[in-house]
Amino acid sequence: MDFSNIPERARDALTERQEELLDLLEQGKSVSQCAKALGINDRSVKAMKARLVRALSAAGYTESFNATRFVDPGQHIKGKSTFTKDDEGNPVWVKTDINKQAQAEAFARAIEEMSLGIKPFPRVPAPKHCNDNLLTNYIITDFHLGMYAWHLETGDDWDMNIAEAVLLNAVSDMMAQSPDSDTAVFSNIGDLMHWDGLLAVTPMNKHVLDADTRFDLLVESAMNVLEKAVEMLLHKHKNVHVIHAE
Repeated sequence: MDFSNIPERARDALTERQEELLDLLEQGKSVSQCAKALGINDRSVKAMKARLVRALSAAGYTESFNATRFVDPGQHIKGKSTFTKDDEGNPVWVKTDINKQAQAEAFARAIEEMSLGIKPFPRVPAPKHCNDNLLTNYIITDFHLGMYAWHLETGDDWDMNIAEAVLLNAVSDMMAQSPDSDTAVFSNIGDLMHWDGLLAVTPMNKHVLDADTRFDLLVESAMNVLEKAVEMLLHKHKNVHVIHAE
């Protein structure tokens, strides 16, 4: 496949890792060069490349046909219809749909692919004494990490550094007032971050939001603070289940 002219609508269907590989292939990099740039072996690159081609095809782009130009923004390719004739010469429309099982397997492979190169967090020694009859649920909701406020305008300051400290202090306070249960559930149930795209605007009406930083840094901060919170909980509870539910 020629990777030098992939339409943007097809690229939108790719994972971040697949886009990295596509950028390298567009530059004419070999499998070995791609492997070195991505920090993986040649075999993994070949498997990623095969999945990349399948993802582009599912999005409507193949080497022989670009169907993405017929798809309006916000929509996706569901299948295709082919006009042909049966053995007796009768006109027939053959219609296809997405293979749900294959889609689920592709999603699982994408998660595995995105995990390549990520080092496991150091194991935390389990606490010795816990009550296995109890479960503690720690809930974080509507935190809006990344919001910015200026005290002369709002009465108080608020920024990323303050937010990170407040969140971790809140987890610490909840831990101090909770029993040493065997199991804990850490529940992030929505609006952890103040905005959810490259532009700091509301998703529906595009109202401009007071934002403290760039989106990439916001995502990194959210990941770091959640990782730290889970590490803290592992020092108190033998088992910690993490739920992210918007």
